[in-house]
Amino acid sequence: MVRRIHSDRESSFKANEAAMREDAVCMTFTEGHASNANPCAEGAIKEVSSRCRTALEQAVQQLVRQDLKEAVKTYLYHYAFLWSCDRVT
Repeated sequence: MVRRIHSDRESSFKANEAAMREDAVCMTFTEGHASNANPCAEGAIKEVSSRCRTALEQAVQQLVRQDLKEAVKTYLYHYAFLWSCDRVT
């Protein structure tokens, strides 16, 4: 069960603040672009992003047409992201 969410001041978190309070979820914030404020999360984001980009590049390396590469990467992004998260956690 989620009890606490930490975020920068990203608008989707701020928009759901009332609902989070109703569910007794504590929300804490840092100013945006303060990567040193939460180095553990920033490191995980870097790792997931890197794995995701690598997986997508490997998935399309045999394709020749650039427009097709971009379309396939767009389609597969969600799956690559989930796969990357699975590997990090």
